[in-house]
Amino acid sequence: MLTIDAGATVTLNRLTITGGNTGIANSGTVTLNHSTITGNTAGQGGGIYNFQVPGASPGATVTLAGTSTITGNTASGGPNNEGAIGGGIFNFCGTLVNAIAPPTAGANVTNNNPDNIFSECL
Repeated sequence: MLTIDAGATVTLNRLTITGGNTGIANSGTVTLNHSTITGNTAGQGGGIYNFQVPGASPGATVTLAGTSTITGNTASGGPNNEGAIGGGIFNFCGTLVNAIAPPTAGANVTNNNPDNIFSECL
């Protein structure tokens, strides 16, 4: 897993992150350029867990650029899969740029379980 802290700005070029417990945990600003996040599993946010830290500026932002894809990740939730959300991306009060799920043409967040993108802000 790659962790990006609040206030950090990171660009990932031509990188594949696979087989971990959450591919990227982000509270900063991350741009994925021609990168792939696949085959990761977590309770929430199997591929990417994007979490806005209260009061942090700038906010948690994920940008998908070039041919980047988020695919084949799983949110497993609790013991009986309760709370299993955000297989591809779990976004809590953050910003997603160019993250597109089906059925929209050009989708780059696909085939994640139980869902591709889950966003909430309480």
